[in-house]
Amino acid sequence: MNTHSNAQLGLRMFKFLGLAIIYALISELGMMINAVQGNVATVWPAAGFGFASLFLGGIALWPSIWLGELLDVFFFGSLPIGEIMWRRELASATQNTLALVAGVGLIRSWVQDNELFNSSQRLILFLVGGTVSTLIGSTLGVGLLYLYQELESANFFQVWWTWSFADFVGILGVAPSLIVWQSQKQIAWSTGKWVEAILLLICLGIANWTIFGQWLLLEQQVYPLTYLLMLFPIWGAFRFSQRESMLVIVLISIVAIVATLYNMGPFVRLRLYESLFLLQSFLAVLSITTLFLIALLNERWDLEHSLRHSQQALQLANAELERRVIERTEKLRLLNEELRKSSEQYQSIFENAIEGIYRVNPSGQLLNANPALARMYGYENPQHMLAEVKNIRDLFVDPTARSTLEEQLNRQNTVHEFEAVVLRKEGDTMSIAENSRAVRDDRGLLLYYEGTMVDITGRKEAEQQWVKLAHYDPLTGLANRRLFLLKLKQAMAHAREQGSWGILAYFDLDGFKQVNDQLGHEFGDELLKVMAQRLKQCTRSSDTLCRLGGDEFTLIAENVSRQQDASSIAKKILTTLKAPVIYRGQSATVGISMGIVFFDGHNYDTNTLITQADQAMYQAKREGKGTYRFSTGSQPI
Repeated sequence: MNTHSNAQLGLRMFKFLGLAIIYALISELGMMINAVQGNVATVWPAAGFGFASLFLGGIALWPSIWLGELLDVFFFGSLPIGEIMWRRELASATQNTLALVAGVGLIRSWVQDNELFNSSQRLILFLVGGTVSTLIGSTLGVGLLYLYQELESANFFQVWWTWSFADFVGILGVAPSLIVWQSQKQIAWSTGKWVEAILLLICLGIANWTIFGQWLLLEQQVYPLTYLLMLFPIWGAFRFSQRESMLVIVLISIVAIVATLYNMGPFVRLRLYESLFLLQSFLAVLSITTLFLIALLNERWDLEHSLRHSQQALQLANAELERRVIERTEKLRLLNEELRKSSEQYQSIFENAIEGIYRVNPSGQLLNANPALARMYGYENPQHMLAEVKNIRDLFVDPTARSTLEEQLNRQNTVHEFEAVVLRKEGDTMSIAENSRAVRDDRGLLLYYEGTMVDITGRKEAEQQWVKLAHYDPLTGLANRRLFLLKLKQAMAHAREQGSWGILAYFDLDGFKQVNDQLGHEFGDELLKVMAQRLKQCTRSSDTLCRLGGDEFTLIAENVSRQQDASSIAKKILTTLKAPVIYRGQSATVGISMGIVFFDGHNYDTNTLITQADQAMYQAKREGKGTYRFSTGSQPI
């Protein structure tokens, strides 16, 4: 008995030390791809490995992680042991371990098994736990660097968000793969499935080489193509299991990281932080999107399994019922009683359903409605709705929407998720999603339409808000850099097609930094908003104003072919923006320096055009500020 206990203790110690050594090696790998600060990496895989280890093996394994942190410093660190700051390294190991324990502990308080990605609710809990772990680790870690004077205050925020993103992407990229491969069983593949898997890897390799290969030189132009790689995890999710989907994510992530480190691929920018942000954003979007797809597919498959099981049970019940009707006619009374109860159950479902249920004849008259439908449209009960709604077509804001729905029903009998905007009783509108079918008699003649609908107004408003956030600056309401580049390409295309000219003005605020330093960032934000409103007032509605970031702005004006007209626009902006800005009893005045470049859509790309405008702006600054200058060689004759 004593020998057996000693063997178990030895095995546990072996696992404990093995985990610590693996964690240290992975930490060293993370430092090999160091990008910004001595303790900050592009992607920190050790965070994901530690997260998965604590989730699968239990939080009691935290000493292994803590020991692994110290092993990485003392055996792989670049400083001699005598120069190591013991207190700092002990604090660093403690805060990193604490961050992982906090994130995993939060998840384990809700999830007891290892099936973490089988539902969207559990996935959201994983993301929350990963975010908590990331925020704690990055905040304490960067604070520690600052405390030991290894980080300047000017770089505090940049290092903090880089650290945070590296940890978060590390958790997203590594932890799900380890958890899935440990918790899911391998399914035996047929020959056809092996062939498909090989085809998937070949196509993935071609796609990676096409997007990240060195022979593609127009990295910024190719950047949107990176999201075509989403096709491969989608392929894996639909055709294989979670294990294979996560393997695809790992392969794509490795290629993206290695390519970016060697200055290849669409994420490479002149500024390191820009390259890092694009890479990390891509990896985060890739992982989160795939994990949500996996979770939703698993939920769908579970529902389909339950539905098939219910259908089989119903078929068995119907067969048994028919047998009893034929063989035992004496139980007809009991059968009628069961039918009556079924009818009552159906009526109960109809009355208490949360979806709106309706039936309407081919001419548009509402034949039946349940209470949920009446409430959706603002009526007290179905009777009031049936009395007041003479024709269901009158409820549609777009009269052609109902006609389109009926045409589809007449052609294919069923329509799923048909979206439209309808009028409620009080005159306000709501967005609906409708599932409907055409009911016909034995001869195929149309009797009526019936279906269900749900209110999706909140979802539509959320989608519109996401679109706004993606294309507009939240502070000023002006177009952001993404929308600016799109509008500039469109303007150049219009100029090329119509044979016209336009201008791109690039300008920033003179003295804005002093305003921020002396009057505070709140005043600076208010000043930017006022400047944005003034710019809108002195430009045309067809012009595009954009805030690139900080105090940098651009203006795209089409159909401007004379230097005199461009000068008038510039002078109007200069005059309007130099008026004082007063906020909470304080006043500030800033000017602008502007560079202007003409374009006709020929022999230019957006990068060249922006560079020319930027150079002209700096020419204006060199000549005294508060003025404008034209870029040479880009003006109409």
